[in-house]
Amino acid sequence: AGAGHIYKVVPPDEYAFCNDSVYTNYVAKLSLEFATNVSNNPNPQWQKASSSLVQLFDEAKQYHPEYDGYQQGTKIKQADVVLLGFPLMVPMSKEVRANDLKYYASVTDENGPAM
Repeated sequence: AGAGHIYKVVPPDEYAFCNDSVYTNYVAKLSLEFATNVSNNPNPQWQKASSSLVQLFDEAKQYHPEYDGYQQGTKIKQADVVLLGFPLMVPMSKEVRANDLKYYASVTDENGPAM
C-alpha cells in the first residue's frame, strides 16, 4: 500500500495545485472500492489501485497533511482535510480528528468557504 499517486490536482482547497491531495486520494479510493463492490465483473486493477493509493498522515504530529509537500503554516482556501472526519468517516482517533480540525482552523483563509 502507498505506492499509488495522483499527480497535478486542484483539490477542494483551490489555492493548491498539488500531488497526492489527502482528500482527493481518499475519494478516489472510495470510488474504486464502490465500483469493485457493485460491478458484476470488476476489473482487478480497480482494487489494486484503490489499495495502493497514498493516504498521507504525519505520525509525529498526529494529523493529515493536506497534500504531499504541504508546509505547516501555509494558508488554505478551505479545509478539505476536515471532510475526512465527516462526511467521509475515515477511521481515525478522536485525537487525530481534533488535531485536523484545530490545525486547519488556524490556517484557513477567513474569506474562504466555511467548511
